[in-house]
Amino acid sequence: MTRTLRRIWNRLLGSFFPSHSDGELSDEIESHIQHMADENIRRGVPPEEARRLARLQFGSVASTKESYRDQRGLPALDTIAQDLRYAFRGIRKNPGFAAIALLSLTVGIGANTAIFSIVNSVLLKPLPFYEPHRVFAALEVIPSVPAFSSMPVNPLHAREWAKLCPSIEQVAIYGGARFQFAAGGEPVSIIGARVPHNVFSLFGVQPILGRAFLAEEQQEGRNRVVILSETTWRERFQADPSIIGKIIVLNGLNSEVAGVVPASFRLPLIGMDSNAVNARPEIYSPLVLGEQQFGPMGNFNYNAMVRLKRGATPEQAVAEMNVVQARFPILAGSKVELKAKLKPIHESVAGRARLGLWMLAGSVGAVLLIVCINLANLLLSRMASRRHEAAIRTALGASRGRQFRLVLTESLLLSLTGGALGILLASWLLQLLVATTTVDLPRLEEVRLDSTVLVFSLCLTVVTAFLFGALPAWKLSGSDPQAALRSGSRSATEGRGGLRLRQGLIGLEVGLSAALLIVAGLLTASLTRLLNTDKGFDVHQVLTVDIRLSNNLYPDDPSRMRFFKHVLAKVEAIPGVRSAGIVTALPTRGETWLDPIYLEGDRNSEMERYSVNNRFASPGYFRAMNIAVRKGRAFEESDRDRSVAVLSEKAARLLWPNEPNPVGRRFIGEDDKPKTLVGITAEVHATLGAEPPPMAYYPFWQRVPAGAYLTVRTSANAGAANAVRAALRSENSQLPIPPITTMEEIVELSVAQRRFQLTLVIVFAIAALLVASFGIYGVVAYSVARRRNEIGIRMALGAQRSQLLSLVVRQGMMPVILGLAGGLVAALLLGRAIRSLLFGIQPADPPTMAGVTLVLLLVGVLACLIPAARASRTDAIAALRME
Repeated sequence: MTRTLRRIWNRLLGSFFPSHSDGELSDEIESHIQHMADENIRRGVPPEEARRLARLQFGSVASTKESYRDQRGLPALDTIAQDLRYAFRGIRKNPGFAAIALLSLTVGIGANTAIFSIVNSVLLKPLPFYEPHRVFAALEVIPSVPAFSSMPVNPLHAREWAKLCPSIEQVAIYGGARFQFAAGGEPVSIIGARVPHNVFSLFGVQPILGRAFLAEEQQEGRNRVVILSETTWRERFQADPSIIGKIIVLNGLNSEVAGVVPASFRLPLIGMDSNAVNARPEIYSPLVLGEQQFGPMGNFNYNAMVRLKRGATPEQAVAEMNVVQARFPILAGSKVELKAKLKPIHESVAGRARLGLWMLAGSVGAVLLIVCINLANLLLSRMASRRHEAAIRTALGASRGRQFRLVLTESLLLSLTGGALGILLASWLLQLLVATTTVDLPRLEEVRLDSTVLVFSLCLTVVTAFLFGALPAWKLSGSDPQAALRSGSRSATEGRGGLRLRQGLIGLEVGLSAALLIVAGLLTASLTRLLNTDKGFDVHQVLTVDIRLSNNLYPDDPSRMRFFKHVLAKVEAIPGVRSAGIVTALPTRGETWLDPIYLEGDRNSEMERYSVNNRFASPGYFRAMNIAVRKGRAFEESDRDRSVAVLSEKAARLLWPNEPNPVGRRFIGEDDKPKTLVGITAEVHATLGAEPPPMAYYPFWQRVPAGAYLTVRTSANAGAANAVRAALRSENSQLPIPPITTMEEIVELSVAQRRFQLTLVIVFAIAALLVASFGIYGVVAYSVARRRNEIGIRMALGAQRSQLLSLVVRQGMMPVILGLAGGLVAALLLGRAIRSLLFGIQPADPPTMAGVTLVLLLVGVLACLIPAARASRTDAIAALRME
């Protein structure tokens, strides 16, 4: 064992300190030769002859040294060190190429690392729950009504699933909430959730302080307890460990702090579209349900999470749930078919971001591929000038594998350096993104450069080195050394094979760039049409503020009615305010509160029920938002004693498809009571990017809301926000008032994710275009330089400058045109894949494709013209004299 360790140690010393070993070896060899020479002299041989014979007897000194090094050192390590020294020398001799390569690789690998870290956190990383693969979001479905394809859950249905479905381990229903909180200073409104006692155990979350809710705390009067998120505990209570048992004031009521849950826990709040809303509850309170909320076919208002038992499949659970579902329409005397469905929790959390993020990952990956192709082209050009050197190495005994490894080592060295710089760039980009973005990306706060991202970056770096280094290494190692040694003249023209290979790479670059540019063009046109579409309201000069009233301070309809009436009067009295109103949901913020409408006498005919979005509003809301009333009128204060409603044009056509003006007709509204139609409005977008849904507007005094949006149209925004805030504060000094925003900001926020994706895709597409243009220029310039002798001969034979320009441009544009054709085909396929991200535009949009084609042709022609113009000014005599 000791001998083995000594041998290993000596080999390491021989590799890391070769000069010391070489000196000892030289002295030892010289001593041995001298000893043999002395023996010859003692035999009577003259000294000079004795020395010569001793050298012949000893053999090759160089071979002996090489054999000794193999025994004293680590040959593989020595070879790697030699390859690295060679690579360093090659890079140092070409600083321009090294700078371009490092810059390209830094940007390419850094951008890919940053995007992958987002994709990893949002789409790939498991959710911080216990066995998340067993957790599903539960939804209800009425197949005959498309609008009810993903409904929230009825409390009665959830309770029966838990009791009667053997595959289900736990069911928890909950809902979002807002709490008014005051801890010194101005009161604030914070996001919270009302949850059952088992919600934390369903997700496998244990409080870091205190306890979870108890079952008896879901009863009215015993629910004055709360659980804080760790973030709220640290930020608002300075991480006070004695907070458990203390009293805080929420919504004007004393509540005891029972526990603190970890910051990693994020309760998914599922919206009407079955995707999670990117909001983190700060406070949790017990969910208290009254008996009136357990009707068999109403109150589809709650998020529901289901944890399956081990071994159970979602299909089994859905089949069992649907058996239970079939009972509820019968209990309600209804004929509709009611189903259930389960959606993996990870899909619900990722939601709409999934396709956009994969598109970004593909785009930035395409840019890095273009960078690799361009670097491969540059290396191929350099390898052509190093063929003579490679031939000499081969003649001296270098194997083809060694030649291949030499070039690949240089590529790996460049790629590793670029990768290290790229990781630093990615870290900076992610910090900037998290600090400045307003994009509603789920789990954005979890984005970081963790070990998974670093391993990905390292693998990407190695793959990148192989992508741009393997082909040049293969070409150089496979070249014929005799042909290379014979073609010593600088004017020798490279074979057609090498030039065609580089032209093929250029075609691939152009194709990828074309596909990226077309996708960017489609997204740009889509966003432009989206923002310019008729939204059904006027976004300009409108202020909005979200008002949430405490049930403790405003416990009934009369108290809430007085508040809104006084506030509207005060706001309308502000100078510069043209109109003001309230509404329960703003346009572009999504579909909410879906209920059926139907004609009188059709109560038992479910096929005649139509789902509409409900909005409760004041009369001034339509004026404040400039929503056009097409027929009839908006409701007025004089309608307080009447049951009236206003429908959108689409909703009115559902009930009366053949009547041009159904104003004055009656129908059954959201409370199953008759309503008189007094007006028909223009269509209003509930979500930008989707068709406007049918809408029903009811006077807010028919169902006075605890929360509503105040909308204020002003002649000028300057100072109006402060005046509106002062009016609200004068009505209730303890009312939390969130920031007052404009409708322009609301609309902008609704397209923020699209704009974020578009901005990055445009940046990637422009980068791809620049890299491709440099590649075209480089290949054409190199081709012209290698053909300088040929150009001189053509000029000597009478070729005109225009003919030379035409020749160079025509030959340079051939791979561009072929690549462009392939890129158009690829763009058609990509356009179909991202069809759901497009609005008002088809994937095969002729103007977009024509514009990208024109841009790429112009860039290609310019990239070819510069070296072509240089070639046309070549002195024929000087070119013919070149050797």
